[in-house]
Amino acid sequence: MAVVLGPGVGPASSVEALYREFRTACHAGGWKLGFYQVPGDLMPTLGWGMQRQIGSEAIVDLDRLSLEGPAMAKLRHEVSRGQRNGITVQIMSRSELTAPIRDAMGTLAASWLGDHMLGEMTFSVGCRADQPEAPATVGLAYDKDGTLVAYCSWLAVPANRGVVLDEIRRTQKTPGGAMDLLLYSCMKRLALEATWASLGLAPRALTRLGIASVSASLVSFKAKFQPRWEARYMVAEKTSDWPALGVATLLLHYPELEQRVRRFVPQLSWRRQTRVAAALAGALLAAGTSGILVAAAQSREGHPLYQARLAAIYVGTVLPATGSQRPVHSRDHAGAASSEHGKHHHAPRPAPGGTPPTDGMGTRRVGDLDLDGSRPDKRIHAHIEPKILFERQAPSPPPAQPRRRF
Repeated sequence: MAVVLGPGVGPASSVEALYREFRTACHAGGWKLGFYQVPGDLMPTLGWGMQRQIGSEAIVDLDRLSLEGPAMAKLRHEVSRGQRNGITVQIMSRSELTAPIRDAMGTLAASWLGDHMLGEMTFSVGCRADQPEAPATVGLAYDKDGTLVAYCSWLAVPANRGVVLDEIRRTQKTPGGAMDLLLYSCMKRLALEATWASLGLAPRALTRLGIASVSASLVSFKAKFQPRWEARYMVAEKTSDWPALGVATLLLHYPELEQRVRRFVPQLSWRRQTRVAAALAGALLAAGTSGILVAAAQSREGHPLYQARLAAIYVGTVLPATGSQRPVHSRDHAGAASSEHGKHHHAPRPAPGGTPPTDGMGTRRVGDLDLDGSRPDKRIHAHIEPKILFERQAPSPPPAQPRRRF
């Protein structure tokens, strides 16, 4: 299986010829072909295949990056928090790193790796074992005692005047606000030589598999920098290639996964390995298919999932905007509404600016006051028209019985 990371680089005419030559070479070697983390306009350029969205990439415009304005309130708060915790940032080229700094980075990376069961992630992100030859800038975050608590590296893309976040590491004891201060300081420094910065991919596949908290935390963290989100896709030649492409992409991101699994799983025969691989491939295919079916059902009007989606949107957006209603503690006011023939009659409320109703002796009724003396007719929430889901119809009269003549 050949998995290509990103689209081709070069003039459009040359890239199209490169795609054709590479596909021909893969077919000649008996390989399947797929693309990972590419924009949506790649498949029309290829002229073949099918694509699925895997997430969105966060792109920050460095010319507009600032801490001013209400939209940057969260980032401004986290940056100030890091400064209050005594975090200092040092930025340098990778070639300028000294031996003590490299050792400190290695110790921090080993501490970070101990908390990840799948091992160190690579392929689409940077790692300590695979350092590219491209020009890179490193940002180092130190606490008030001078201990390295976080670092990050950025790869330069001179052709497009951009930078890409390659490697980022921290520990569980890293003070709050350190990562935000580190990334913000690096991007302000890199704005002198670049116009945009990529914070990486916020995966969508994790949400499909039910691990929504991981994806949501990444989106929440990156959204503080107010990026623009660009969709990224995975492209396969045909439907039957999706399981193999998914497994190959997983193993490329976690090359130590097979070794870690063998530590806990005894050696299996080739027949059982084939069954396990088929089961994993079927699970991945079922997860992707279920996600597509759920998304299609939620967009089909009249489907129960469509109604549930509307109810979730209503609960999450409409109800918080209307405010909370104050509970009525008065027994008289609670019994003010009576039911007669299915219709509710409420006591009349005074017009705005008018005098409140009294009991005939010039005093206001207890039922018209809350416990704190405020008027319940002064609502702080907007009026919501009730939606009639169904209306009970009166039973039709029985048919008249014919009179019998004697």
